[in-house]
Parts: sequence; C-alpha cells; structure tokens
Amino acid sequence: MCARRPERLWQAYFVLAGVETLLTVGKLGASSNYWLELSAATSVLIGVVAMRIREVRPERRLFTAPGLAALVFVALLASVPAYQANVSQALEQEFARRDNQPTARAELVAMAAREPGAVLTDDPGIAVEAGKRVEFEFVVFTILATQGIWNEQPILDAIAARRFGLVVLTTSLDDPVRPLISARYTETVRLALRAVYAPAGQLTGYWLYRPE
Repeated sequence: MCARRPERLWQAYFVLAGVETLLTVGKLGASSNYWLELSAATSVLIGVVAMRIREVRPERRLFTAPGLAALVFVALLASVPAYQANVSQALEQEFARRDNQPTARAELVAMAAREPGAVLTDDPGIAVEAGKRVEFEFVVFTILATQGIWNEQPILDAIAARRFGLVVLTTSLDDPVRPLISARYTETVRLALRAVYAPAGQLTGYWLYRPE
C-alpha cells in the first residue's frame, strides 16, 4: 500500500493539472498557438501511458517510468522556441518603454492608432495594440478560400470601396503570393489591393499602403 501512495499522488496531480489546463488554456498568439493541438494530444497520450504503466507488471512493461519522464520533457521542449520569441519581444518592448525609447514597432502601432478610419493588416497584433478592430484574419481566411469553403467577396468589396484608410502588410504586394502554409492572402486579394491602394512607405519590415 505504501508503494501505491506516491503513484496515487502523481495520478491526482495529473488529473488536477489536466482540469486546470482545460479551464485556463487559450490562444496566446499566432507564434505559439499552433502548439495547442500537439500539447493537448501529448497530454492525453501521457495520461494513457501513465495508466498502462500502473496496470502492467514491471517485468512486462514496454514503456517505463524513465521513458514517461522523457516523453514529458520532450513535450515541454516542443513549445520552447515559440514562447522564447514571445518573451523576447515582450521584454524588448518593456525595456524600451521604461527607457522612453519607442521601438520601430511601437511607432507603427502609434501610426495605426492615429488613423481615424479602419486599418487592414495581416498582423492582428498591430491592430490589437493600436486599439483597432481586427478587420480580416488573413491567414485563416486565405486557407479557407483556397480550399473552396470561404467566399472572399466581402473583403474584396471592402477593398474596392477603399474602406481602409491604411493597409499594413508583412509582405509587399509586388511579391508573388506565398505557398499555402505561409500565404498571407490569395492572388485575388493581392490584385484587388494593388488595383486601388498605392505604396506609402515601409516601417520596421512592414509595407504601408493608402487608397489612391
């Protein structure tokens, strides 16, 4: 019975941690939220393996406790690069704010915030930081449109009507559309923007456009 007690404590920890994760998990940002499915699937597998280890006699176990520990460690490491990028960006902005030295991104956010009308950008973070509405989820709707399950006409109509006073993009409209996995917009949207929006300069790696 004494040998079972630590095991039960770990099982209780796993259950409580899983419930806490389900209640608090959310999208932190595009640079890290794509690990969400992997993390969730890995958590389920770890739970299944933990129960198998408990039920099978030690001499017949194909997956041991050290193996489970290694799986947990690898699962944690999988998300490290994405979270490092988030933390580095947050620290850079915080130190710049304390030193009263606005970063190039802060200047871009300030420009978007001063814009009286709607701002269209393929970087939702710019819109959120500027207090603007996210007008269009470029990556998501590009994937859906390419698969034939999204009608692009609403955004095409808004572009043709010059509803956006400022367009901020991470790629130039002169460049060809990227492959689907990394595409920011479809060729149809690119041509629609080029038809009625003119280049207005570059800032911190972003291309700016305004209505002609």
